[in-house]
Parts: sequence; structure tokens; C-alpha cells
Amino acid sequence: MRPLPPAVLLLLTFLVAPGVRAGTQVRDSVKAGADDCFVFAPSSWYTAIGGNIYFGDWGEGDTDFGVRFSNVQVPQGSTIDSAWLEVKSAGSQTAEINSDVFGEDTANASAFSSYSDFTSRTRTTASVAWDLTTSDSWSADTYHRSPDISSVVQEIVNRSDWSSGNAMV
Repeated sequence: MRPLPPAVLLLLTFLVAPGVRAGTQVRDSVKAGADDCFVFAPSSWYTAIGGNIYFGDWGEGDTDFGVRFSNVQVPQGSTIDSAWLEVKSAGSQTAEINSDVFGEDTANASAFSSYSDFTSRTRTTASVAWDLTTSDSWSADTYHRSPDISSVVQEIVNRSDWSSGNAMV
């Protein structure tokens, strides 16, 4: 049984090259309660809590989370140099968690509304492994950065129907 992972707050930061001024940095965060959620698969449990999110294996099954960034100011077709999630740990934790970061394969993601809404969304083909080992100790009120997820963000902004100002999951 894996220990309960830390709660997290999420921010998205990425650099944009051609398409806008080279090296432009855009920083975004979750803005509303319906823009983040977590689900517990064995019981089809869903909550949009607007705060702490849990992920990993609680011993009885996986817990997944979703975050939506609204009004993302990146022009269609921009080259994403780098992208990552920054998470702030709400508590101290040492856990082994194997996870994958996906995006939603849509041009303008809607807010989360239910378990079936969360689980039925089409994922991007691109994904990035974000694996935490027991040596990755998280302390309360510290920020941790995901691996580079630029391939996930790039797939979304490359869509012909993507527009700057759209929402991204």
C-alpha cells in the first residue's frame, strides 16, 4: 500500500518561440473551483474542490486529477520551448507514484462537471511520465516541478481550431 500523496496546487508555465516574440513566457494558474478535480476510480468518486488535489494509489485503486487553465494566451501553432507543472505540497510526504501527464485533445476545454465527464475526455497522444520515488521527499509549502511537458502542450496549440485565449486541460 502506498502512502497518501501530498495535496497540490497547480501552475502552468511555458515558453513560446516563433509565433510571438521569441522567448515569451506565459504563466497561468487554476482560476476557479470547477477547473480542478480529482477522481477515485474504484468507486467512481468525483470532486471539484478548488484547492487541494490528491493523486496516486490509495491502496484500493488509482486517484487521478485534472486541471484546467482558462484564457491561455498562446497563439495557434507557436513553438513550445518548454512547459511544466509546478505543484505546491500542502503537507510532508514520501511516496512512490508512477503517473503520466496528458492533455485533453480539444481546442477549448470545458470545466469539469462529473466523474463521467472527466473519464470520457479524449487524451492527447503525447504524454510524459512523472514518476516519484521514495527518495523524492516533499515538504509542506515547497514547490516541485514536473518533467518537461512541452510535447503535450505543443499537440494542443498545433490544433487548427486552437486560438489564443482558449482553455487547456
